[in-house]
Amino acid sequence: MLNLPNDSRVLVVSHDAGGAEIVSSWVSHNSEYDFNFVLDGPAVGIFRKKLGNISVLQPDDLTSALIDVADVVFTSTSWGSDIERRAIGLARAGCVYSISFLDHWCNYEVRYETEDGLVLPNEIWVGDEVALEISKKCFPDVAMKLVDNPYFMDIKTEFSKLSKNVSNSNSPFRVLYICEATAEAGQFLPSGEWLEYKSMDLFLDQLKKISKGTDVLVHIRAHPAESDGKYERYIGRRNNIIVEMACDNSLVENCHWADWIIGMNSMALVVAMLGGKKVYYCNIGQEKPKNIPSSGMENLFDAIALRQYL
Repeated sequence: MLNLPNDSRVLVVSHDAGGAEIVSSWVSHNSEYDFNFVLDGPAVGIFRKKLGNISVLQPDDLTSALIDVADVVFTSTSWGSDIERRAIGLARAGCVYSISFLDHWCNYEVRYETEDGLVLPNEIWVGDEVALEISKKCFPDVAMKLVDNPYFMDIKTEFSKLSKNVSNSNSPFRVLYICEATAEAGQFLPSGEWLEYKSMDLFLDQLKKISKGTDVLVHIRAHPAESDGKYERYIGRRNNIIVEMACDNSLVENCHWADWIIGMNSMALVVAMLGGKKVYYCNIGQEKPKNIPSSGMENLFDAIALRQYL
């Protein structure tokens, strides 16, 4: 897809989890290139889990000298860090071709914002038609390329390798709740409440109503950016509902375990849909997810009684 000779030098720069998943998958599919990695935050663990014990450079190593020896700079995009923007800016200054892969469907401009305005790569890649349409409107002067999303390809492969999940009639109904790091991103309700706590309370209240005494085991999957113990207040038994933290498995394995996957606006809900799972959204005001394609997802507040799904 790069139209470069084998052994071309590609500098990969990544921080946030969503983009790291896509770019690390792309790297795993393109081993013919000579890669260097500048990684930070969640990206470090994601890349090493997928690619093995790779050598990782630190953000402070991101200099003009490092950029100059690359044939192309390939980045994800982040909210929680500016290393991708720094890399793109240095590549532009050094006349090194730069590409970034957009991993979501919202807030595209802010992913490239700096104090001096937008710093844009030579080329932007997206993995679906919806993202392509949005990105063209946001960046009409940047070359766009629609490519197969390598992370989604890996997700489908991983789901296909897992044996069919057959529930035991004597075991509780299994629900995976997907969390979002809204507080860590500086997003709060007007009252100052944490959005993720308010949404979690709504979810558990609604689950209690529709379960009508049926045993339910809830696994909470925290976002990689969330701190340990953030959801400790919810752990334990609430009458017929038992709440635990999810096992430290892959997202696909966690989704495969569950009968239902529930969340707010997380990309993980899209991942669950790729695996053919039953997906519900649970948002304040019963709003549809705003930041992800929601076709095929259902509103948890439209579910009537859990027993009819058993």
